[in-house]
Amino acid sequence: MIEKIAFKNSRNITLVGTLWKAPSSCIVIMAHGSGSNRFARGLFEKIAESLQKRNYNVLSFDFSGHGESTDDILTLKKSVDDLAAVIDFAEEKGYTKIALLGHSLGGYSCLAAFSPAITTMVLLGALTGPVNWEWEERCTPEQLHDMHNLGYINAHVNDGLREVVKIDANLLVDIQAINQEKLIKKISAPILIIHGDSDQQ
Repeated sequence: MIEKIAFKNSRNITLVGTLWKAPSSCIVIMAHGSGSNRFARGLFEKIAESLQKRNYNVLSFDFSGHGESTDDILTLKKSVDDLAAVIDFAEEKGYTKIALLGHSLGGYSCLAAFSPAITTMVLLGALTGPVNWEWEERCTPEQLHDMHNLGYINAHVNDGLREVVKIDANLLVDIQAINQEKLIKKISAPILIIHGDSDQQ
């Protein structure tokens, strides 16, 4: 059984998710990357269907400002807050074994939102430490104009659920300031990190 769900985060913003139900107390929460949504261009659906057949419940959700969740401007802090709300939701629903699967920026959120309720996590192409990007190399002149005048850029995603994702102008600065030792030191659960060889990390 597959169910569309919605719940609030600590900022009273509605997060929308899809729950693949199975007859067990185990659940895998999937956190997508920046500019994506809860389906991750079909990747998360395939993973969810496979896990559901193995009696795992799976919950994939749209971060605020993504997919069908309420509009918001993406920051690292907000992404962590969103995931913490999803973990709370899973605990409230009675799931006793919670695993996290994060992709890209969602991987950072998994690490930063870790709590004793998490039994394990899998991170795909994860943001686990500082990365030095330049806005000028990643943005169009129009986006740079918005960044300086509005404080955020409009990233055009056209993913079937949303056309534009708003990214805070300080996001790249915050990514450059990630303290890897501090981020990972508190993790007490096993982690599997899957990473290719074409990224900067």
